[in-house]
Amino acid sequence: MIRVYVAAPKGEVLRARQVAALVNEVYGAAVCSTWHASYQDGTPDPTDRELAHTILDENLRDLAVADVVLALPRFGTGVETYVEIGRALAAGIFVVMSAEHGGLPLSRVDDGAKVYATDAAALVGIAEIARCRAH
Repeated sequence: MIRVYVAAPKGEVLRARQVAALVNEVYGAAVCSTWHASYQDGTPDPTDRELAHTILDENLRDLAVADVVLALPRFGTGVETYVEIGRALAAGIFVVMSAEHGGLPLSRVDDGAKVYATDAAALVGIAEIARCRAH
């Protein structure tokens, strides 16, 4: 079973939760990202440096065990999702990205990333990877 890290802006936490549930229940992959399960919608960024490092460390541990990153960027939001995409690509982790709400143009030409027009199409891409890895 492949492990999928769901990367999305914090403002898209509900979308990330919905997609993570589908990844797990419908598409036969394990979700290894935990931020979307514990993050409360509307919570401000931490101002305490130690807490921020703790959150970053948790996210990086989750990302390190991923086989695939499912990126759900939204045009005009913070850069954290793009940083996660960059870290994944640098680590040799394949990235599946939905361009439904905007995307990162540079990742469209990276061999380690496949961009889909919608969240639904990106989920099908995850299912295809899961099937290929199973055989």
